[in-house]
Amino acid sequence: MADEPHIRERIEADKRRKRDTVRQRNDHERKEELDDKAEAAASAVAMAVASSPPAAAQQIAAFEADLTIYDTATVDALMANDRKLAQAQAQMDAMLTQAFVTEDGRRVFRTEEGTQVFDEFGTEVGADELDPASIPDHHPTWEAFSPARDEHAALLEERQTLLDYQQQLDDAREALVEGEITEAELEELQAQLIEGMPEAVRASLPDNHPAAQIEAVVQAATTPNSPTTDGPSLDGLQGFAPPTPPGA
Repeated sequence: MADEPHIRERIEADKRRKRDTVRQRNDHERKEELDDKAEAAASAVAMAVASSPPAAAQQIAAFEADLTIYDTATVDALMANDRKLAQAQAQMDAMLTQAFVTEDGRRVFRTEEGTQVFDEFGTEVGADELDPASIPDHHPTWEAFSPARDEHAALLEERQTLLDYQQQLDDAREALVEGEITEAELEELQAQLIEGMPEAVRASLPDNHPAAQIEAVVQAATTPNSPTTDGPSLDGLQGFAPPTPPGA
């Protein structure tokens, strides 16, 4: 029946796959746009330095260049996420085609010990509905399907985190367009973007970028037997100025 929960869930899963296809196309288009922006940003920074404008103008130009770098790294991370999602989905689909199908159309998996049954969405099917022993041994087990399902869910969560961060970058760029921004506001905005950067984005940054350097400092500070400090220092990192404490 059309009102069965598992049927509605399957319809929603199909819709999500279609949306992912559209997003993949959008990611590629944004990647091409960012390549053009990167060239323009590099030229803008070079002109700003050459003409020796006020310091604030130089900082804004440098920040705009950073935004393009962060945006490019985010798109790279999204495209990598797309590839992993496609692989995880293919792995799930392969097992779903081999899954045992109940009379009402549910695709289910029995545990290896043969005492429990779960459907493709992780809902347990009681023994009063389906005897686990009635599922032939050649069908995939829950222990085989569950990790692939969990990985797919984690990748979807990562994708949403990346999309949220991409929106932060768009908001930061909009803040620059709206009008004048103070040095303190600019430094605070940059610090927020660096501290809130998803690991998948940070891993896609150039190795010599300040945000990547900060991650290296954090890892060194948390390594066993490393000198004890109050926290990783941001001093000396090229291109990054920590925000000025209130009242300083």
